[in-house]
Amino acid sequence: MSDLITTERAREIPALANADAAYLASLVAAASAAVESYCKRTFAETAYTAEYHDGGGEDRMFLDNFPVTALSAVWIIETGGGEVEISGEMFDVDASTGEICFKSAAATAYHHFPAGFHNVKAAYTAGFAAIPQPVQEATAELAAWLWANASPEGGVTGEKLGNYSRSFEPTGRMELPAVVRRLLAPYRNVRV
Repeated sequence: MSDLITTERAREIPALANADAAYLASLVAAASAAVESYCKRTFAETAYTAEYHDGGGEDRMFLDNFPVTALSAVWIIETGGGEVEISGEMFDVDASTGEICFKSAAATAYHHFPAGFHNVKAAYTAGFAAIPQPVQEATAELAAWLWANASPEGGVTGEKLGNYSRSFEPTGRMELPAVVRRLLAPYRNVRV
């Protein structure tokens, strides 16, 4: 996982403008991880080489990550363990949702995903080349909220005095601030 914003972007929030660089970096990392966990997705463009799915007997399925920028191939894993590779060109791809569907004229042995457990494997690339502005704002707002609400009871596990530093460890389920939830609502992956 990589940070969703830079510390410079976080400093645009007035409360963080003068924060210690190392402490601010830890806030950005914690906020980035919390945002991706809440949204159940990775935002940065990433290659997925072996994502397994259960076939449902239909001609379409949803990949776990989106937006899809490239579909390399899909493999149908047959009962005996053999794999039939199908080129990504044999599918229509809805990039924004991650839905793939066999093309009606696809010249392939399969035209549907046979029912089974983890019998479909996909290789593709998905994510954003540039993190969307609402996601960046939500991450910065969450970093500021963490700054304002940090206390030993709230998960601070260590401090250092010289070149001030703190480290955090989650102590349970954290409710994100309402402004953060609103900004992230369109980006939540509700399928997984």
